[in-house]
Amino acid sequence: MTKSILAYCPRAWRVSTWLTLASACADLRVLTAPPLNGDSFPYHELQGVRLFYLRLHGLPGQSYLYGDKRGAIGMTAFSGQRLANLDLTGLVVFMEGCYGAKTTLPEMFRQQGAAAVIASEEATNNRKFRVGPAGKFGKAFVSSLLKGNDIGLSLYNVKEKHAESARKFVVFGDSRHRI
Repeated sequence: MTKSILAYCPRAWRVSTWLTLASACADLRVLTAPPLNGDSFPYHELQGVRLFYLRLHGLPGQSYLYGDKRGAIGMTAFSGQRLANLDLTGLVVFMEGCYGAKTTLPEMFRQQGAAAVIASEEATNNRKFRVGPAGKFGKAFVSSLLKGNDIGLSLYNVKEKHAESARKFVVFGDSRHRI
């Protein structure tokens, strides 16, 4: 594995994304949209990571996610169709953005071999320049995973402290998987 965590977020959210994940993992790479978009994102790099922290805007029923709302509204930042022919065996995907569980992406990741996708069924709440509720939940979840706990135990460990955010998230795939 080349990177422990690859994160992808709207450019305006890069500071809070870094604050969310940097203390959990020294081996972190944060990519942003823009300048990246659904065509230029390096999809092949997903084959070399343990955890993909996807923090983009989603809408129910769609196979793509969006970047910044300001200046790039409607810009496709990530496209599920571009996952075809990738071997994502063992990858864990944490979709922090709104409605990730209601997009077609969890199934698309699973079809390419991802061990599990954790995604929200509802709108999530976070901040641009500090860590908000969804980010605090994500940070605690990732920290638990990186300590060697499986996905199910990691969710259980953070559920009480972050109950409002935790109730929104569901697991697609193997909740016993460890990264």
